[in-house]
Amino acid sequence: MSVRTEVTQFDIKVHHELGSDILKYCSTKDIFNFISRSPNLYRIYHNSFLDIVLSRHISKCHYVSCDFIINLENKLSGNDALINNLKEKITSLSIPREFDNGIEKAKKIFFSVCEKLERVEIKLIGMIDGLEFSSSLKDFKAPEDISDEILEKIVKQCPKLEFIDLMFCKKITDKSIKVVANSYSSLISIDISRSQVGDEGIKAIFENCSSLTTSHMSFCNNITAEGLKALKASHSLTSISLGGPAVQDEVLKAFVEKYSSLKVIQLSIGSEITDEGLHTLIQGYPSFEYLELIGCSHITDEGIHKLLKNYPSLYLQKERRNIKFYSKSPWTK
Repeated sequence: MSVRTEVTQFDIKVHHELGSDILKYCSTKDIFNFISRSPNLYRIYHNSFLDIVLSRHISKCHYVSCDFIINLENKLSGNDALINNLKEKITSLSIPREFDNGIEKAKKIFFSVCEKLERVEIKLIGMIDGLEFSSSLKDFKAPEDISDEILEKIVKQCPKLEFIDLMFCKKITDKSIKVVANSYSSLISIDISRSQVGDEGIKAIFENCSSLTTSHMSFCNNITAEGLKALKASHSLTSISLGGPAVQDEVLKAFVEKYSSLKVIQLSIGSEITDEGLHTLIQGYPSFEYLELIGCSHITDEGIHKLLKNYPSLYLQKERRNIKFYSKSPWTK
């Protein structure tokens, strides 16, 4: 008999005959639907099997959603022991920008699981103020309205942060980024794209964060070409994204000299690089894996054809203004 993963009223008898093992093959949505339709019948299955299925969902999720926790509380109402046991296993949480239950409910959910959180993504505007974070937090994605003051408070609460995403956080300036840089020598990844961070902020990051492997700093209008060229050399940096008029051919030449370990490079709209700069990148990084050019208007078709002629092993994927170069075919595993 083939295993069925969709639970319906029609299947109840089949599930009963198969026994509790059937729960191991059901999706989380199926389990919640089954419990909703048969609030008493699901109790024939031991909590341990519900625990197995729901724990698997928690372990597989990149981020556990607020909706999942609401389902736990609503669909398993009265089974506090199981609810609390599952919440104990949650180490990541995502609070989306669109959350129909409102800020207060989102905060209540956050505080119910915050003690063991290692990864948090908060996109709900107005949510961040007043939160207390776990000292075990390692990965933080901030909402757009976060300020320098709140970020500095989080830095004090969370000594183990390794991944910080501040994309679109337009209130973040050099002030808080220098605090971040001075607090996390083991920082692995930071995204300050579209923030107000400038030359002083990125200088502090590159001088103090010796373990940095990924840096995203596209569309930071306060970052200049001189600031980029003056950055400290790094042998750990493997991925970078840049964008805006500060990204020029001379900047790329400086990067080739300083960052020999780069594998992934993304250059975005507004970049001033030309065919010469593109050639500099490919020549300077013979072992690169992926190079993406988004809306780089100074790159010509002639320059691309010449590059492919000189480096026939390159793979090109072009979609309108988006040009991607690969060192290995993206169409084969």
